[in-house]
Formats: sequence, C-alpha cells, structure tokens
Amino acid sequence: MTLTNAQKLEKICVVTPQITIWTGETVLRDWDINLGEGGELPPKEFAKLGNKALINKERLKVFRNIRENFKRALSLKGVPFLGGYAIEVSQFASMKENLDSMIANFQAELENLCRNYDAVVDEWIQMNPKYATSIQQAKLPVEKVRGRFSASYAVNKVLPLDGEEETLLQQVGGLHSVLMHEIRKEASEYLRKSLMGNNKISQKARSVLKRITTKLDALAFLNPNVVTLSGILKTIDLTLPKKGYLEGEDFFKMYSLMSILSSQELTEKISQGSDMGDIQKLFSSCASSFPEQKLEEKLLEQQTTEPTASAADSILDLELDELLPEPSPVEKQEEEQKPELDTFWF
Repeated sequence: MTLTNAQKLEKICVVTPQITIWTGETVLRDWDINLGEGGELPPKEFAKLGNKALINKERLKVFRNIRENFKRALSLKGVPFLGGYAIEVSQFASMKENLDSMIANFQAELENLCRNYDAVVDEWIQMNPKYATSIQQAKLPVEKVRGRFSASYAVNKVLPLDGEEETLLQQVGGLHSVLMHEIRKEASEYLRKSLMGNNKISQKARSVLKRITTKLDALAFLNPNVVTLSGILKTIDLTLPKKGYLEGEDFFKMYSLMSILSSQELTEKISQGSDMGDIQKLFSSCASSFPEQKLEEKLLEQQTTEPTASAADSILDLELDELLPEPSPVEKQEEEQKPELDTFWF
C-alpha cells in the first residue's frame, strides 16, 4: 500500500548522533618552529596546517571507529534526513541496544584515555624529544581534555509549524529517492573497489547484498516497489555458494547485479514502479544459468589478444543478449504480443 507523505512522516523518527572527538592538537606557536641557521621544519606527524599534536593521534582512532560504526548502524536501516537519520519508529527498538552499547564503549575508552593521560603525553614526548618543551608547555589539563569528548544521540519525532507543512512533506516525499541513491552508492563503491580488475571475490560479497536488502526492508514503507527489489536480491543470494570464493558464473552474477544497482536510470524506474516486469527479468537473468562457455570463450579471446586485460573487463565486453538464456517458443510468442516499451540502458 502506498502511503501519503503525511502518513510516512507519522512512521518516521529522526535519530541524530551527537559525537565529538578531541583532535589531540593545539595551535602551533612561532616559538615551536626554528627556521634560522641549523633550524628545521617539524615532522608532519607533530605539526601540520598551523596545529601541533599533543598526543599520538593513533590513540584517538578507537573513538573515530566508534563514531563511524555508529553512523553505519543508523545508515543500515535509515537514510539521511534533517541532520540525522530517518528511521521507521518500529525499527528503532531493535537498534537501541546496539546504539547504547557503542555509546557506553565510547565512554569506557574515554575513561581509559583520561586515566592514562599523563603516560600518553609522555609517550608522545619520547617519540618527539626535540619538541618535548613545546609539548609540555601546551599540555592540557585532563579535565579539559575530557570536556572535548562527548557521545550521545537524540531521537525525535518531527512536526511542522502551522503553515509550513508542505515544505516538510515534500522532503519526506523525496526520501525514497535518497534511499535509491544510497543503494546506488553502496553498489557502485563495491563494484569499483572489489569487482573491477578481479575475477573472484570472497564471501564478503554476500554481506553487501545483506546490507542492501536490510536497508530496503527497513525502509519499504517509503516506496512499496522496493519490496520487489529486495525479494529479487534475496533470490539471487540463495543461488550463491555459502563457502569459498565466488568465481566464474557466481562472480558474473555479482558483477552484473552491482552494475544494475549502480544505474541511476534503472533504480529510478524501480522507485517509480515502471517497467518492473522487464527489470525483474533483467535481475532474474543474474540468477539464472547463463551460457558460461561464452564467457570462457570471451576470456580466452581477451587473453590471446590483450594479455593484460582483466577478467572483469572482459565480462563487460559481453552483450547482455549473449548472456541471457534462449527463450522458449511460448516466451517468444508472449514477447511478440507485448506492447513495445522504451529502451533503457545501464
């Protein structure tokens, strides 16, 4: 059932992360740098862009990781909205324990840093003995350092002011486009980083599908058409082996799938509910048995003429019609009787 924008707004809460992390730096002063005879510039690990480090910044990595994991957890079932993440109210309860755990972990790491603050500063002095005086003079009191960190989140329902309803409802109505943009971003990033230039991938590929389907399911109220898309992806996932590398036909499935999901034109068609039958056939072709011999012949041809070409590049050279199974006589007859549709590319 398609909801009105007002009904969608009723189902939404906005979760806003409020996490700040000390930079571990302070302002670089004139006396920190000796540029006269025998002088030298400080190493970039100590000073950069007008600031100098008071501790080893690797000590702050744990806080940055928690912040990124917190955002990922929100992004898994939400989309960016009003400075936070729009999440269906019914989904928040299942997320709360994990979010609270990450906040508690942040606080525990902060206590650990503050408890060992003097030792952390001394460690940095030992790593930069030439700047020992500069570090000691600029050292902040531990309570001031503690005040540079914070970790919490706010959960709010959003109501427009009287007379301003239309603007907010338009933003809510655009959330399904934001969702499809997020899906394209996830797919294209995986395509670029893990598929291009390779001919096999690990089981992590299936976790990408899991993240995409989880997001689609959690936000299906924004657009019922994504339910069909989620179901197609789950069906394809069932055809993939549960152990070992994905290569050959299975690699091709993931390459084709991520190429389709990276297409703005196709994802927009999905969100609009147009040509769903043809799009479903296109997705289903990724899960069907395709003529692997044609792929092997293409790869052999590329190895003969272009030894440096990757298997992934070779797959792209295949025409989609070459990869689809030959339709049965009944399917051919049905196809001839269908009205002509606009052609789209991906």
